[in-house]
Amino acid sequence: MGAGRLLSRSAAKELIDMEEYRESMKDIYSTSVQNDTIDESPMAYKDPKEILKAIEDTVEVLYFIKPVINMKNRSNV
Repeated sequence: MGAGRLLSRSAAKELIDMEEYRESMKDIYSTSVQNDTIDESPMAYKDPKEILKAIEDTVEVLYFIKPVINMKNRSNV
């Protein structure tokens, strides 16, 4: 797992509820909130507040960004 992941991809697919995933993405325009991408849902990642607390002595956070659109290509291009 990467530094930001809370759940492995396989664990996320088993543990995350599709309705919970949809609800977490309700304010973000996305055509890819589906079972194929549930392992990328916000619940699969660590809480950003916990990450900030862990690094607070070594960095100065200047800005926060919030995604407002999410696009994925399903073709094999």
